[in-house]
Amino acid sequence: MDELIKQVKKTIKEHKNSKFRMDEKMYGSIYTSISHWGLPLSERLWNSWLKHTEIHPLTSKISYEIDYEKIVAFCKARNAITHRGENDNFDEDIAKTAFVLMGLTYCYTLSRIGFTTDEITDIMKKTKIIY
Repeated sequence: MDELIKQVKKTIKEHKNSKFRMDEKMYGSIYTSISHWGLPLSERLWNSWLKHTEIHPLTSKISYEIDYEKIVAFCKARNAITHRGENDNFDEDIAKTAFVLMGLTYCYTLSRIGFTTDEITDIMKKTKIIY
């Protein structure tokens, strides 16, 4: 994604320096739009899941396995609820996936603010989230 953004910005800069130049506000709008480009939610969640699997408090304590397809299904259900108000696509797998991802959120937050893997594991043990 970074390489694509770099190429698009180069193209925009070339356009800005050409005889087809647009108003400066238009370029500002384009750059603002590009700043929001990123991976889809399912890809971000899957990457986070893989990164935090070793410290995730639920992975070793539940008999429910998370995989990419379950994360994609969760994201589709989340989008249906959030954007269209539909909740008929919500099943037990999606509920379990949501529950496990909530645990991931806590681990990720603690990691982002500087806690080590051992500290996060200790916190999860103290709060009896893991044994």
